[in-house]
Amino acid sequence: MAALVATVTGRSARVVYDKDRDMIVTGKRHDYQTAYQVAFDDDGRLLAVTADFLSNGGAYADLSTSVLERSMMHLDNAYYLPAVAISGQVCRLNYPPNTAFRGFGGPQGVAVIENILQDIAHFLGKDAWDVRRLNLYRDGDSSANTTPYGQIVRDHVLLETLDELERSSDYRNRVDCVRRFNADSNVRLKGIAMTPIKFGISFTTKFLNQGNALVNVYTDGSVQVSTGGTEMGQGLNTKIRQVVADAFGIGTDRLSVMSTSTEKNNNTSPTAASAGTDLNAQAALNACDQILSRMSDFAAIVLSDPSAGLTPSPSSIRFAGGEVYDDRNPSRRIDFAAFCDAARRERVDLGARGFYATPGVDFNRDTGRGNPYYYFTTGAAVSEVTIDRFTGELVVDRVDVLMDIGKSINPGVDRGQLIGGFIQGMGWCTNEELVYGDDGRLLSTSPTTYKIPNITDIPKILHVATIENAKHQINIYRSKAVGEPPLMLGISVWAAVKHALGCLHNGAVFDLPIPATGEAILAAIESAKESVCLSEKFVP
Repeated sequence: MAALVATVTGRSARVVYDKDRDMIVTGKRHDYQTAYQVAFDDDGRLLAVTADFLSNGGAYADLSTSVLERSMMHLDNAYYLPAVAISGQVCRLNYPPNTAFRGFGGPQGVAVIENILQDIAHFLGKDAWDVRRLNLYRDGDSSANTTPYGQIVRDHVLLETLDELERSSDYRNRVDCVRRFNADSNVRLKGIAMTPIKFGISFTTKFLNQGNALVNVYTDGSVQVSTGGTEMGQGLNTKIRQVVADAFGIGTDRLSVMSTSTEKNNNTSPTAASAGTDLNAQAALNACDQILSRMSDFAAIVLSDPSAGLTPSPSSIRFAGGEVYDDRNPSRRIDFAAFCDAARRERVDLGARGFYATPGVDFNRDTGRGNPYYYFTTGAAVSEVTIDRFTGELVVDRVDVLMDIGKSINPGVDRGQLIGGFIQGMGWCTNEELVYGDDGRLLSTSPTTYKIPNITDIPKILHVATIENAKHQINIYRSKAVGEPPLMLGISVWAAVKHALGCLHNGAVFDLPIPATGEAILAAIESAKESVCLSEKFVP
């Protein structure tokens, strides 16, 4: 529409929707219907899984095929599947095209396997934590560490995460308390569940795994950096500022991160796949290394002292605390700004373009085999809920989150992502329902009809922690991406609802949709009453 107006009038144009119109025409997260079959032994160990994904792409494919691919790659989640067959189909329907959201198909895939394991535990009368732990990928165990697409899951702490979270959340004791509560209460139900996450970090399309950056150092000691990354509130610029400032040994107040512009950074990849920092900060660091190499050569000459036997040694030069010095004679130091001015006067190049391509990422779509991900971000969450038996109202009582995010570049930013991602995932699993009329028109078009989590929906108690993983030695500063993985831990709230309702179904496997709204929960409670009545009617 904007292009049409611009062409006819010869002037620039833009489209501005009101909120209702915007929600009607904008693509949504893909809804799925998945048919699966599963084989398992008496202990709950998975033996074989088949899954057929049907994705609602809407009127046009848009990103639907890529989203579906990630769903298929995340059916395994954190679990080893000895025998598996996965297929998927994007369905063309008379709705607006659906598109990319946080998780990019991962949530739809993870939800399927978590539903399977929750049902297996319910069917066998076992605690779902035990069934999940039994099926985890085992680091270093060649018999249980390979994904369905052939990538080895290595250097992780999935087992340690579940064990530590069981202890720190007092899981076993709380399970007993939930059981006693449900036996005594005729008004409310409680449920508790722990679900893990293993989320692949990288674009599954190989060429997108690249980034570039420009870094310029000025004579006053200030530094300017430009990358192809887009700051959208996730803290990308904050982390880039820290990385570059640390490289030069200066404070972040001397650093300016410029607005993203393809005039400066060409052929940029989208800021997506949780890889914004991985790609752009590493590219910036590579540029810094080039400048520092030239600076070190110059500093080695300036700080040398032949009379004291100190010959020029670039490897001995250090940049720290806003100063430059030779670690063989640390008492002699030069202010960073003064050094930059001197370097410029001696025609030292103080600018560089950095480039980074994620190594080892390659996936063959013809064979369905390869390494689509550089590494995996993992974690787990325990959620405890209370349900009103008469209204279906859901209250999230407590959530404990434990994540392996490597060595955090900025713990404050990462904590915000962990909490925000979890709450968003919880909303997807419980509140956020798209309702369409008989004519296909979207009815939930505003905050009054489409319910995102508000302050009364968040957990009454929320514990968020990280776990050490010395095995993770790759990526910039040994960090891990945190943007998307915590969203899928919101599935633990939905699993806790299934656990609560399970006491009404007496061992029978039952369906619970996502989102598990109050209406859906109430319908499940009513179905349990009907099944009890039918069983009594037909008892001989």
